[in-house]
Amino acid sequence: AGADAGAGAGARVPRRDASLKELVSSFAEEHGLLFQPKAGRLEGGHQVYSLGGVSVTLDTRHERVEAWIGGRWAPASLNQIL
Repeated sequence: AGADAGAGAGARVPRRDASLKELVSSFAEEHGLLFQPKAGRLEGGHQVYSLGGVSVTLDTRHERVEAWIGGRWAPASLNQIL
């Protein structure tokens, strides 16, 4: 047990991956926005989500959110998406 407790398949996902998704989810909830994955939609290997009607991806490796704005994918802050 000890330091290895909880290790396994789920431990392969870096903690910050969940943290970015949790951050966006909390932001959506605080602002009354729906945040959900778009089934079968990927962009650059990332799941596409709907965040208040705006398509977004979560780039956990670079810790950024990209949004489909003005006909292209671009880095965006959560406040810009509002």
